[in-house]
Amino acid sequence: MGRYYYGDIEGKFWFGLQSSDAPERFGCEACEPSTVTYYTEDKKFVEDEIEFIKENLGKYKEPMELFFKNNDSFNEEEVLDFLVDYFYKDKSEEEKIKEKDKINIIYLLREYADLQLGQKILDCLEKNNCCEFEAEY
Repeated sequence: MGRYYYGDIEGKFWFGLQSSDAPERFGCEACEPSTVTYYTEDKKFVEDEIEFIKENLGKYKEPMELFFKNNDSFNEEEVLDFLVDYFYKDKSEEEKIKEKDKINIIYLLREYADLQLGQKILDCLEKNNCCEFEAEY
C-alpha cells in the first residue's frame, strides 16, 4: 500500500524506502495528524538540501536517472545490477559481485527518492513562492 501526497505538488512516497516525514528534510513543517500538511517558503533551504543529496548520490546520480527514465517498476537487485553494469561492464562476474557488496543500494534509493520530492518542492516554490501539500501519514 502506498502513501500519497497532494496539494501544490502531488506524488507517492516510495514504498518501503521513503518515510512519510521526508518533506521535513526540506524544511517543511507538519501541520496535522493522520494526514500531514506540509508548508514551506524557504527556497534556499530546499536548494541546499537538494545539493546535499546530489553530493551524497555522487557518481550514482546520473545512472540512477537513466535507470528510472526507462523503468516504471523496479526492485533493489535490478537497480544494483544496473549500477554495477554501468560502471563495471568490462569486469569479470567475480569483480562485479565484489562491487555489489560495496554499494549501499537502500541508501542510494532513499536519497534518490528524496531528490525527486525535493525537486517537486523546489519547482513549486519557484512557481508559487510557497509550497503546501498534504501527505498520508
